[in-house]
Amino acid sequence: GVRSCGRRLFILVSVSVFVRMPSQRFPPLAVRLLVMGLVCGAVGGVIQHTGKTTYKIGGLAINGPVVLENQMGRTFRSYLTREVGPRFNPPLTFDMVALDFLTTYSYVENKEIDFIYTNPSIYSCVEWQYGSSSLATLRRKRQGKELNSFGGIIFVKAGNTAVKSIEDLKGKIVAAASISGLGSGQAQWLMMQEKGLSLIQDPKQVVFTSNQGEVVKGVYSGIFDVGFVRTDQIEGMETKQSKLKGADGTTVACKKSLFTYIDVVERVVDGSPFPFDITTVLYPEWNIASLPGVPYEVSAEIQQALMKIQSDSDEATNGSYVAWQPSLSYLPLIDMNQRLGTMVPAAGGGGKTVCQRASTLYDAIVCPPGHFKRSEEEVDQQCSILNLPCPDGDRCLCQPCRMAEEVEIIPTDQPEGSRCNKMDVCTATQQKSKIPLTFKDNKDRGDGTNMTFIVRQSDRILRGTVPFVNQSAGASWFKLDLSLDTRGTHIMELFVDGEQLPNSPILGDTTFRDCEQGADGYGEGSMRVSDDAGDCICSDETFHIGGSCVKRETIIISVVVPLFLILVAGGFLFVLFLKRRLDSLWVMNPDDLVFDNPPKVLGRGSFGMVLLAEYRGTTVAVKRVLPQAEDNNDYNDQVNATDVTTMGNMMSMGSFGKNSFGKNAAQGGSMAGMGVSGTLPQSAIEEAAASEKGSKEGGDSARVTPNDSQGGMGSQGLSSTGKPMLPIVPPQNNGKEGQEVKKNSADSKQSANSDSPKPFKLKTGGSALSTPESIGGIGSRVGGAEHTIGWPD
Repeated sequence: GVRSCGRRLFILVSVSVFVRMPSQRFPPLAVRLLVMGLVCGAVGGVIQHTGKTTYKIGGLAINGPVVLENQMGRTFRSYLTREVGPRFNPPLTFDMVALDFLTTYSYVENKEIDFIYTNPSIYSCVEWQYGSSSLATLRRKRQGKELNSFGGIIFVKAGNTAVKSIEDLKGKIVAAASISGLGSGQAQWLMMQEKGLSLIQDPKQVVFTSNQGEVVKGVYSGIFDVGFVRTDQIEGMETKQSKLKGADGTTVACKKSLFTYIDVVERVVDGSPFPFDITTVLYPEWNIASLPGVPYEVSAEIQQALMKIQSDSDEATNGSYVAWQPSLSYLPLIDMNQRLGTMVPAAGGGGKTVCQRASTLYDAIVCPPGHFKRSEEEVDQQCSILNLPCPDGDRCLCQPCRMAEEVEIIPTDQPEGSRCNKMDVCTATQQKSKIPLTFKDNKDRGDGTNMTFIVRQSDRILRGTVPFVNQSAGASWFKLDLSLDTRGTHIMELFVDGEQLPNSPILGDTTFRDCEQGADGYGEGSMRVSDDAGDCICSDETFHIGGSCVKRETIIISVVVPLFLILVAGGFLFVLFLKRRLDSLWVMNPDDLVFDNPPKVLGRGSFGMVLLAEYRGTTVAVKRVLPQAEDNNDYNDQVNATDVTTMGNMMSMGSFGKNSFGKNAAQGGSMAGMGVSGTLPQSAIEEAAASEKGSKEGGDSARVTPNDSQGGMGSQGLSSTGKPMLPIVPPQNNGKEGQEVKKNSADSKQSANSDSPKPFKLKTGGSALSTPESIGGIGSRVGGAEHTIGWPD
């Protein structure tokens, strides 16, 4: 852009006075006017620019965005757009944004606003930190007085003789509107500090009401001992005839005479005494300032436009102000913030300071020198501990700071504000972990400080130096770099330049390290524990296998149980093997019987014949049971093996000695007797009894007795070796009971001399017992096996 036409004309006129024309000393007046007209016509009375066309003004909305809009919207949005906008080409427009205490700083940092309208205390911080330039200061009318400054008062209820000066505030209940408010908080706080007191620590309780009128009412009712309000606050309530309620419940109109002001001083403003009683320093009113990056022409036009506002204009009336004047100095407020400690070292050090940005009451606490802030939990509970309840809707502090040592010992693993005192158990640290201790040297002696330690644990003594970290917040900071492997309690002595600290020694515990929390790469479920040296090993309930810890139960399940099952199965198979081996003595395999071809008949009887055979290398006699009489015709020719069934009849088989058989069998050799058992019809029993005599002499048939007819008939006995004979079962009679049995012994003899029968197969089953009889020798008793005889074609 270019400068205004007025400035251009001023320069032109000034220069033209000294320009000589060829014929005369000064140019004619007409020529000069013509030149000025041409210049003004060329400029057109506007400022040419190529920058932004919309500018934003951030306003602190202490009573909310709506109140801010009603008060200052006409001034900053409507008036400036109307008066300043057309002065530029292209024209400018102005907008207003509502801010609070926190967003003020963020909007400035992010360059989201171009101008700022805020209270003097916050503005001093913005100017100090961001380099803003104040353009104009408000002039307000207070109780009919036009003022550009204000301050605060400290007051008590009339008749309160316990508080006569600022020094008497110690141990009293003090009320203010806000810890960050200027006229009802910070201004009085600075006066207390000049008297050696702290608003935060010295009163018994500090109550913040967020409303100055409530402070006045609380002091009158006796809830508060002392009140902090802005100058002319009580006078204004008197003018409005605000009502006050006493402790007895009576109501009176507010009057200044109901209160006593403490330590009133005289102040001068605009060359005249300040018209109201005041306890504090005077500070300038609210102002508007431009931020870096705003063109000078825009700032200058805004400044000039604000100066033109008249006290009876809509802008002034709605904004509760009289006029704007050239800006006052805000340096006293910067000094106040620095002295109160609300300006703190900037992040990153370098000696730069910034204003504290508190989002909570706890964050805004600034402890006096030699004190440190208690933990937030302690601060919240402190009033209750001191039996000082906080009024509903208010916020309270009850001595939130405690005395600090020359060097504070700070356990960094505990809540903020925690400190270690002499002989305190200050830390509890796992093996091989760093002891979490930080040291704050309140004397701020810097990195040249020689801070050392001695640690005693059992019979071990460790010595070392505490490393320096940095200097910040008015102190020097050190951090311990030490870990212990051995469990147990240790004693730590601390020294600065060889002198032991008053709050030393302190105690600490070293506990088992938690190997489940990722130590040495192990994680949760690793089943490792720490040993005495702090190393992670497998627990007693586990075994170390392949780099991992395995539970005993897992080993039992995966190894012992399968092994047990294998042993059980092996035992079962072994028992089965033994059983089969024992059974092989009693249960024969018919395939093991070897007969001559043709089979050799050793003898005949009423119910069958005896054949010579060999069983597993032993000569044996095998008795074949004869079929029913009606089957005799084709008996010797063919018997189909499929007609053979299992019966309960039993036969015995024994071994032979020498070749003795027949009638002399009882005297020579030993032929195994064979018996037949089973259920036979009565006729068969009689037939067998008739042939008993022949049976004894020939030994070729079994003796049948009535007693044996129900399953025990036949001859059995022991072999010559004393071994039991193997039983065999004769073929079925196909269900034809009672058929006639030939009794003729001659027939029997003839049958004995007949052709030998065809060889047969013997199948065996369970075992049974039959009546012992002898066939040429002493029979063997065999029981329990069930057998079938198969007759080949």
